[in-house]
Amino acid sequence: MSDLLKRAFGALGPAPSWREVELVAETLRISGDKATTRALEGALADRKAFAALAELASAAGANGFTALDLTTEFQNPDAHASLRASESP
Repeated sequence: MSDLLKRAFGALGPAPSWREVELVAETLRISGDKATTRALEGALADRKAFAALAELASAAGANGFTALDLTTEFQNPDAHASLRASESP
């Protein structure tokens, strides 16, 4: 897994806001980092890949829920739009 992804999980921590997840996912998409893209694109379809991603998140100070949220947001930028809209500014 990429160092960029580990740093992303470290920045998000265990309880990021939906807006933070959105910003990090967007930054990762824009980065074009191939290792990060491979890790996040394959994680929802492959249990072992997601387990490795959740383990990386945990080691970086986040957790499996953060890994799931970031993966979902990375793959589908509109996935959490209604949740972001309901967040207090």
